[in-house]
Amino acid sequence: MFWFCFPSKLDLILTKLEKIMATIDELVADVAAQSTVIDGLDVLLKNLADQIAALKSNQTDPATAAKIDALAASVTENTKRIQDDVTTNTNSA
Repeated sequence: MFWFCFPSKLDLILTKLEKIMATIDELVADVAAQSTVIDGLDVLLKNLADQIAALKSNQTDPATAAKIDALAASVTENTKRIQDDVTTNTNSA
């Protein structure tokens, strides 16, 4: 009697294994998509900082220069916050 139950249990194990592997494949794809977004964010922030620096280098008006400095400081602060959040919410190996 046990012999007749064995194939059905094996099928159940194989079905669960297929579901686990599908879940792992989905997680791998999700992580790859996140990496793409993170890389894009990194480029965006670097380009933004470069554009702000270019604005400052061409500015002679002190009031406008001060606004540009404040903008640069905001970008730097936001970038640091993002980096800190990623570091804080990443499990150490």
